[in-house]
Amino acid sequence: MPAPSNSATQAQTAGNGSHAGALQFGRKNTADMQQAGKGGHVGHIVQVGEGNNAKMEQWKDSGNEALTLQFGADNVSRVTQNGGKQDAIVVQGGTGNLSVARQDGGTENALSAFQFGKRNNAYQKQTGSDNDATVVQVGEDNTVGALKGKGRNWWDLDDKVGQIQDGTGLTGTVMQVGKGNTASQMQTGIGHEASIAQFGEGNTAAQTQSGTLLSNEALILQAGHKNDATQTQAGSDNFASAKQFGRENVVSQEQLGTSGELYALQAGFGNKATQKQEASASSSVATAVQFGRGNVATQTQR
Repeated sequence: MPAPSNSATQAQTAGNGSHAGALQFGRKNTADMQQAGKGGHVGHIVQVGEGNNAKMEQWKDSGNEALTLQFGADNVSRVTQNGGKQDAIVVQGGTGNLSVARQDGGTENALSAFQFGKRNNAYQKQTGSDNDATVVQVGEDNTVGALKGKGRNWWDLDDKVGQIQDGTGLTGTVMQVGKGNTASQMQTGIGHEASIAQFGEGNTAAQTQSGTLLSNEALILQAGHKNDATQTQAGSDNFASAKQFGRENVVSQEQLGTSGELYALQAGFGNKATQKQEASASSSVATAVQFGRGNVATQTQR
């Protein structure tokens, strides 16, 4: 007797008090949910098995909520919400998971993605105000970064960077544990906080904060081999700190504006730190501390 191939499709257009849910156990499950209009959207997709694919889109206003849980192998998830008080959570456990979440417009957005396994990918993008984004990946070859290219279909996020936030009072957090991790964050607005923590080998982290910036913070923590960290801030009263523990780490930090602070801590062999400040105020601070052999530190203040 052939194994069941489950498939669930739900579509609700406009209206108020909308609710959609899909629960599937087995193999080769596929769930597609679409809700449009101005209504109290709530979506749920839970899939346990292998070869799961989840697509959830809630368009325009107003109070959208989304939850996708997938446990197994070869899971793919996409959550798209436009406008309103949005909240999206994606949890995937297994091998070869891909999570893409995108929230455009609206206010009070929150986005979280948890992935456990090998070769996980997470792309997140938020545009609006009061956004919060968190990505946690545990495994090997994890990547937080968006793709743009032919054949990418609905997980094309128009940017080659992960966790993009455009608004005010945004917070972004990325934690990766494993090998070959890559993380990137870009924030535009006022009063942002960005932090990246990587534990493993061959990690790369890049954070960029630009726009009308005031009192922004960028933190990077790396523990392992051959880590690379880059932080760029433009504005005033910004704070950037990079800590690396391991071998052959490279840190590059740059601040453009007034009254910035740069701190770099490296412990290991063959580390290199470069810090550059181009500020119009005299209260800028740059500090580099290195422990080990063959370390090089270069600091420029103008």
